Amino acid sequence: MELPSYWGMDDWPQFVHSIDLDYMMSLQSPSRGVEVFKEEFDAMDKHGGLWVTVWHPFASGRLARWEKIIELID
Repeated sequence: MELPSYWGMDDWPQFVHSIDLDYMMSLQSPSRGVEVFKEEFDAMDKHGGLWVTVWHPFASGRLARWEKIIELID
């Protein structure tokens, strides 16, 4: 089974910068990156939607980023 997701709920555009993949992204603060997830969660909660995120360990697994994700989950 695969649950639907979309680019806005993926940590890749928020935190990944890859010269090898020709994907250049300016670094975001952990607070700014997680802000996108929070706003989507609030809207989906309000309208009864399904909140499916994609968190890559190499991207969101950094300590400062993970602390913000824990705050979001709490």
